Order: sequence, then C-alpha cells, then structure tokens
Amino acid sequence: MKMEREREDAFYNLDRYVDRLLNRGRKETTITSYHQVIRSLINFLANKHLHCSPRLVAEREIMAIVNGYPVADLSKKSYLQVFSRWMMVMADNDVVRRMDILWPSSDRPRRKWANYNEALRMFKIEDDPTNRIILVLAMDEGMRATEIAHMMVEDINENWIRVRGKGHRNGKFRSIPISDRVIETIEQYMEYRSRLLIDKEDCGSLILGRNGMPLTAHAVTQRVIRMAKKNGNDITAHSLRRRFITDTLNSGVKIEVCSKLVGHESPMVTASYYDCDPELLSNAMAKRREYLMRGGIQSENWTKKRK
Repeated sequence: MKMEREREDAFYNLDRYVDRLLNRGRKETTITSYHQVIRSLINFLANKHLHCSPRLVAEREIMAIVNGYPVADLSKKSYLQVFSRWMMVMADNDVVRRMDILWPSSDRPRRKWANYNEALRMFKIEDDPTNRIILVLAMDEGMRATEIAHMMVEDINENWIRVRGKGHRNGKFRSIPISDRVIETIEQYMEYRSRLLIDKEDCGSLILGRNGMPLTAHAVTQRVIRMAKKNGNDITAHSLRRRFITDTLNSGVKIEVCSKLVGHESPMVTASYYDCDPELLSNAMAKRREYLMRGGIQSENWTKKRK
C-alpha cells in the first residue's frame, strides 16, 4: 500500500512537472517523451519495491536503474538526465549529479568544430536559396537550428532580427543586429519564397520547404549536414553556432555581451562553446615570452628561485 501511495504521488508530481514544461513553451513532442520516460522509471522503481518519490530517490534507486533497466547504457544516461531534472524541479534532489556516474563513450563520431572558411565556401557554391539562408543565419547570426525553423517573416526589419528562443511562447525573445550579407541573402530568398507559395496559403514562416510548408529544426540540421558532406566536411548547424561564438570572442567582444547575443542564460555556458585554435595558443605563448624578455614583473624573481 505504501509503495502504491508513493507511485500515485510521483505521478501527481509528474503531471505538475509536465504542466511547467508546457508553460515554458517546450515542444509537445519533448513533453511527451519526458512524460513517457519518467513514468516508465517510476513504475520500474515501484515494481522493484524501491522509493519512487522525487524526494526519496537515493543512490540505491539510481543504481538499480543503471544496473537493471532494460535499455542501452547511452539510453539510460539520457533517461537519467530527464529523471534528474524532474527530481530537481519537484524536490531539489540532485542525487544523480552528486553520484557522478561514469558512462561508456559513444561509438558515434563527434562533429568537429566548424572552420569558418569551410562554411563560407559552402555558402558561396550552394545554389539552393533555402540552404543559403540557413547557412548565413547560423554562420553570421549564431542562431540555433530551432530558432531558424521558428523564424517568421514579421521577425525581420531593416536593422534587427527578432529571435524566438527556447520556450519562446513564454516570452523568450531576443533581438540581434542584422548583417549586410544576411539582408542580401534574405532579399534573394524572398523572391524564391514567393514562387513556392503560388496557389498556396502563406503560413508566415520565413523558411519553407519545396512544398511551401515550414521546415522543422531537424530538417534544418539535416540540410546543413548534407551540404557539409557534399563538400567533404563533417559539421552541423550547431557547429556553425559554436564557430560564431568563437570568432565573436576572438574579435575582443566581452563574453557577457556575446552571451546575450546568442541567447545563453549564463556566460559560463558561452565559455563552454569557445574553441581555442592552436594558432591562438601559440600566439599566447609568444606574447608571454616577449613579456618576460622585456622584464616582466615575475620573471626576475622566478629566475632567482630556479637558481
């Protein structure tokens, strides 16, 4: 009886969590996936006669999932990340994070960081207007694939683009300056877009497929991957976003400003996107040597200690 009561309480907390996700503007497919995963893990713990309340779940229950839940290890990792968010939101329980579980690495090759010149070459030789506008928005504006897919025609004016960020239905918008190349590409694309809508109703979305319907974020990502493969590269739309952040920081822009530009909640997130090129590392060491040769503050004392 006690376990059944715990299970019912856990399901009640799950419903509250789903409502919060809905209010934040998360996609219905994401909410459905989270609901199925968390419900399945609650049932698993209850059937094993373990605690399944978000407040009571401890290391023993987590290890039962790791060792006994019948899915691949990488799926367990993904499921526990979702389960952990639910426990944190509903009970401030961060047991999964404290455990620091070691997971096997994925066999899938990781996408490399995009080289800006490679991306620029892709843009110049690409003749599909839809592909060109996707590339330039990711490359020159640092937009996510989801943000590109959600763009509306009304979001563009002469100097700014209004970007619909994650959870935009709950007010997560930001405005970013628009570059000359983006303006030119959009103007060319709008002519092509009008041809796609002949005898069709305009839904208002900026980026359309050949059928005149809006592209999904997945379709945007797949288009970038296919373009890259044609040119012998292995990059995604998010690789281009990382490149944008790296180049912006290398140009001397403060990380706090860059964070606002790309829609990160914290500069710490932006810092994790930074890719320090080997050439920059070499230049840093050269500058350090030059500083010491000029009689840097620490150089004399350091030399004496070494002797």
